[in-house]
Amino acid sequence: MDTSNATRSRALRRYTLLQIPELILLILLLYWLGDWLGIALWIRILIVIIWLLKDVILFFWVWPAYVFHARTEHDTMVNKTGETVEQLKPRGYISIEGELWQAELVPPHMRLAKGKPVRVVGGKGMLLKVIPL
Repeated sequence: MDTSNATRSRALRRYTLLQIPELILLILLLYWLGDWLGIALWIRILIVIIWLLKDVILFFWVWPAYVFHARTEHDTMVNKTGETVEQLKPRGYISIEGELWQAELVPPHMRLAKGKPVRVVGGKGMLLKVIPL
């Protein structure tokens, strides 16, 4: 995993932006409950500080989840070979390493019979783009 300063900085920015709404909600709730229940101002401030410390501490465990990975499942599938499990006309199913994938022939006007080898050249969504071998 890329642990560069820029990557961690982007993750921190995402994490912080996602924590702001909950912090605002906490402050509003404490303001309302504090007046209603008579909670002292210093206790409300202490709760907000503890909440912020919790977010800071948790960041060090959860920051990898906030890193955007541009790679997709298709990137790891490109150049893998498989076999058609039904006729591709131009769409159908193929088997790659024992897994069943929906695939489409490139170019799309072609047809390919069942049991023929194919190679993955890309994908879109859950659909792999394949060419016959």
